Amino acid sequence: MDLSNPKLRKILVGVAILVVVIFIVIRFFRRSYYSYPNTSEQGSFTISAAAMSAGPPALVTFTTTAPHGFSVGDLVYISGVTGVTYTEPVTGYPPGAGSPVLPPGGSAVYLVSASGSTFAVKATGTTPVLTSAAVKSIVQPAMDKMNNTDLLGCQTQYATDLISATSTLTGSSSQTINNSSARTVNVTSTNGFANGDKVVIPGVVDGAGKASVLIVESVAGNSITFTAGSLPSSATILPQTAVSDITAAYDKRTMCIQTSATTYTIGHCRYLPQAGTNRPIVPLASDDPVAFAAYTQYQTDIQAIQTAYAGPMSRATQNATFPNGGSFTGSTQTPTSAVQQMIIEAARKADLANATQKYLASVCPGFYAQTSSGSVTDPSGDYKNWITVSSDPSSTATATNKRFWAGGVTDASIMTWALGAGVVGLSGPVLSVTIPSGGIGNYSVAPMAVVFSAPPSGGTTATGSVVMSGGKITGVTVTSGGSGYTTNPTITFTGGTPTTAPTAAELASIVVQISTNLSASGPLIGSGTFTPTGGAAVTYSSGKYNLGTGDNVNWRVAYKNGPGTYPRKTYS
Repeated sequence: MDLSNPKLRKILVGVAILVVVIFIVIRFFRRSYYSYPNTSEQGSFTISAAAMSAGPPALVTFTTTAPHGFSVGDLVYISGVTGVTYTEPVTGYPPGAGSPVLPPGGSAVYLVSASGSTFAVKATGTTPVLTSAAVKSIVQPAMDKMNNTDLLGCQTQYATDLISATSTLTGSSSQTINNSSARTVNVTSTNGFANGDKVVIPGVVDGAGKASVLIVESVAGNSITFTAGSLPSSATILPQTAVSDITAAYDKRTMCIQTSATTYTIGHCRYLPQAGTNRPIVPLASDDPVAFAAYTQYQTDIQAIQTAYAGPMSRATQNATFPNGGSFTGSTQTPTSAVQQMIIEAARKADLANATQKYLASVCPGFYAQTSSGSVTDPSGDYKNWITVSSDPSSTATATNKRFWAGGVTDASIMTWALGAGVVGLSGPVLSVTIPSGGIGNYSVAPMAVVFSAPPSGGTTATGSVVMSGGKITGVTVTSGGSGYTTNPTITFTGGTPTTAPTAAELASIVVQISTNLSASGPLIGSGTFTPTGGAAVTYSSGKYNLGTGDNVNWRVAYKNGPGTYPRKTYS
């Protein structure tokens, strides 16, 4: 072979480069395929030194032979170390199918500090002894770290989506907008804007200085009108300011975050529902007796809670006689059977939350771990202490040893919980109007307008137009649903020339449907007090769902502390 031939040399060099590229590609895909869960190839480091510190908290600091790239909150597996006792080991690891192959005798722990070639975990002891000591990344960070990482990606996509859903104010002078007489802005284009959409405009902020989310009431030509309730008292908008419809981007971001949370959940515990299904994977006694026992207990606990709520739910469903022995006084509404059921379901969900937390903490080690101020906390131990009891636990239950007592679930306690937590309310816009079949009244000249009764103070009145057929009123088109309705409004018709005006009975037969805005836990009783027989009244106030004791939002306290949960919670 004549290597002096320039053409031959070029061919050989080309072949060599091709071989190298192929090798790199194969290596890349091989490493990518095995990057999780096989940690024997990636994320493994030799530990060269270890030192104890008294704290508090007491720590053991390790040094690796090379920079490790770990972060606070990472879950790692440490092997080959004796003379130390880890304070917060993740017991029962590995959680679920496909876990990495790990050497025996080690411990899974969360990092409380990490930098360069050093990292620290909570531990006690005197002198660590290293024997082929190593640390492996389990690629399973604490939940809040996952949230922060995925949230950044969701927020980035959200910002990108906003760019494609933006219009611009017209004109060369500033516009003033307020919640009374100036609720409309003129824009270059209203394409993509619709009633009910969420919109943000730079310069329009709430009392705390945060961007106000404005709700579109109507769109006409190149003008957008917002609901009064979503606008501040006054704001000045500079010319050519962007008007961004965040509805699609907001919904997409919400879905992105939910998907990330679902992916995390499924990836961190084998006994949770798989993607695209609602059926959980049930532990088998032959496969995992510990998880099977936890699942069996979970089913028993759920049954006990469901049974406790069976009586109130049956009365709410069958004859709307919940609450028993009490009444709503001063309320703007009479709760229907459906609302009564929502109150009970919300309360029941709050009690069931503890059973679910206990089960997940039992079968998913480290699932609830969180990082805070450079340290990792895991409340799983407290969650696993929750039990159901057969007698009043008022004197024995504590914040770290919660109890459920069926005897505590009464109509009065359900209403005390619902009112105290501010979880139930009917308040929203008009959705639709249904005219009786065949129409009402008879007109030679159609009515000019339909008039809705006004909502409580702070809301805006709905508007609509009349639909006629054969001289009769056969429908009403809702042009603006208004806001703040706690009861279905009444409607009347003005103008026109009736040959036979609608009767009072016909007007009363019109069905006006409002939207029900539910908070995180259920519906909200608009106002009034519930007076249980032989007990003090629990008064509702508009601040119930704001700050509670210890600056906790009331529903955040309430959603896992139902009427049957002890110790009892108090609400501001």
